[in-house]
Amino acid sequence: MDSSPAGPRAAASQQSATAADRDQQTVRTGIQLHTLRDLDASLPETIRRVGEAGFDGVEFAGTLEDADLDAVESAMADSGVEAAAAHVDWPTLRDDFDGVVERYARVGCHRLVNPHLGIDQVISDRAVRDTADELARMGARLANRGVEFYYHNAPHDLRPQFRDDRLGGVLSLGPIPALVGDRATNWLDRVAHPDPDSIADRTALGQIYARTVDRSLRFEIDVGSVAMAGYRPDTVLDLVGDKLDLIHLTEGADVESTMQAARRNDVEWVIYEDDHPDDPAAALRRGAEALADR
Repeated sequence: MDSSPAGPRAAASQQSATAADRDQQTVRTGIQLHTLRDLDASLPETIRRVGEAGFDGVEFAGTLEDADLDAVESAMADSGVEAAAAHVDWPTLRDDFDGVVERYARVGCHRLVNPHLGIDQVISDRAVRDTADELARMGARLANRGVEFYYHNAPHDLRPQFRDDRLGGVLSLGPIPALVGDRATNWLDRVAHPDPDSIADRTALGQIYARTVDRSLRFEIDVGSVAMAGYRPDTVLDLVGDKLDLIHLTEGADVESTMQAARRNDVEWVIYEDDHPDDPAAALRRGAEALADR
């Protein structure tokens, strides 16, 4: 007689097993090399130290234009450190597209991240639409070269936008000073801060996701920036989970909840970052300890 569970009980048992398996998934760990920019070591030496600390990979910061690529390749091979991704600013990627793609391909890096959007790019509905379309076009161009393109959020990407039929129409006419835009969006955030259920509709991050969900753009969510904007990181991580491969675990963030969300959304890399470490060697140790056995 078949004694295997059947019906709803079997389904519930299978769901529990699936959830347990997901909780046990190993997420690869990396460190943003911007954290180690002041380390007294060359790039190849830094990569070796990252491997010795126990990280699986690095996220590059810059273009490798002045790097000894042979030495970088050797350091990565010797240490077993992989390239999780690279942050490359928009003007450099636009103006040196082929050079950036080719240099990073040399070191096995096929994920490029736009690290920051200016306040003028997200200040109004119209600005966000234009920005989303521009990101998606660059994503399609990179996809033709076998490279994935990522959007990385900042706190102002989670503030509400000015509507096009009001002040937003004026603000969208051209570049505005960052300080003016920051103060304007701070004011709007105080009087119209979106609740978590409205992130998808009323913030730049949510709108960029909605406008690119079927296009060549993926997401790297910085949990520190999400928290600075006043939200629980898992709210945003789950929103974009189907296009989420990379998470920035900012110094001071809740490691456990971040890792749970990472496994829940099949995230491949969690990348530690400390923007302003007093001691980069200590930051390397802290990051490794925070992500040990994760």
